Amino acid sequence: MGFAAVALNAFHERMGVVDIIAVDPDYQHRGIATRLRQPSAEHMRTHGMDIAAVGTGGDEGHRPARGLYESLGNTALPGVRYLKLLN
Repeated sequence: MGFAAVALNAFHERMGVVDIIAVDPDYQHRGIATRLRQPSAEHMRTHGMDIAAVGTGGDEGHRPARGLYESLGNTALPGVRYLKLLN
């Protein structure tokens, strides 16, 4: 139905990052992502992480993810990413 992947000490020491939370479209909107996010945070805490970070796209398709993360107490940070094609 879904899975989550977590990286420990990512970007900074004692910072955990949820790399991905994915739920099969046939099972979305049933609370599965919430149930995956909670053990991800607990895994980070158990391994000594002080900060848990998660990111998502700013497009319309990622709005449900942003809503989930905000409902779980995450704070959205402003940011800008730049892309340059190297070919």
